[in-house]
Amino acid sequence: MVRKPASTLRVVGECLAALYLPGGPRAFDPPRRRWRLAEAALRRVPDDPPAALASAGLRAEALLVSDARLLGWARASLERGEAVTAACEGFPSRWLDRLGAACPPALWVAGRLPRGPFVGGVGSRRPEPSAEAFLRECAREAVRLGFAGVSGGAEGCDAAFAAGVLESGGDLVEVLSRGLSASDAGAPGCRVSAAPPGAPFTVPLAMERNALIYALAEVTVVGAARLGRGGGWTGATEALRRRLGRVAVRWDPGDPACRALAGLGAFPLADPSRLQEAMRHEGCQPPLPTLSGARR
Repeated sequence: MVRKPASTLRVVGECLAALYLPGGPRAFDPPRRRWRLAEAALRRVPDDPPAALASAGLRAEALLVSDARLLGWARASLERGEAVTAACEGFPSRWLDRLGAACPPALWVAGRLPRGPFVGGVGSRRPEPSAEAFLRECAREAVRLGFAGVSGGAEGCDAAFAAGVLESGGDLVEVLSRGLSASDAGAPGCRVSAAPPGAPFTVPLAMERNALIYALAEVTVVGAARLGRGGGWTGATEALRRRLGRVAVRWDPGDPACRALAGLGAFPLADPSRLQEAMRHEGCQPPLPTLSGARR
């Protein structure tokens, strides 16, 4: 693979931030689904971004990157380390490989984004104390094995896993389902958001947050979930359906949600010491048909 010059990547990164960084001072937001077409065009002709985009049929995007003030804002956001794009060094390749065009091309960040590899820990906001203790132990085992941690920044299971990572001296990234705030700048680890700064929690953001966690991790441990309800259940079942990454669930044979997730292909993790075994688990659930696929 031929590496692009640093100047090319800088131009592409600035344009991606100008076009897609949430909450930017744009006159309008271009369709994000076309970002990979835009990136490819910019990489081919980095010396003239408006012409490169226009020649690819991306006229709205070409109009936006003709705005010098917008490009200056994007450049400053990247130089201050407040944002990261798919063209930046260190942007997780697993997000690009697993999510494709659904991967956010530009994100807000607070802190240094770890390089990984990662183990994830998620689950209910109000779990039993035993579930929180289990996730802390999983976090410690992950750090012992040389992994960074990724979680969702919520209370309960997410917080327990994050605490275990930090207590063990590991690197942590939390993908938030809200926009970054001033308090996130001083938080331990790294925080990432696909929402404009200050934006409140929304269900679509939570779904995107879940996909980013599962796609980034070698395996994501679900500490607790409610059968058929809540973000813990939805995130795990979507990850299994879309094959975003390996899923493990804290094994409790008396819990119907646990049994159901195992039946869908999650690894039944009875002991944190078996975390490496969970990373080799391929699951048993084939990808479920989508509505669009059923119509073809």
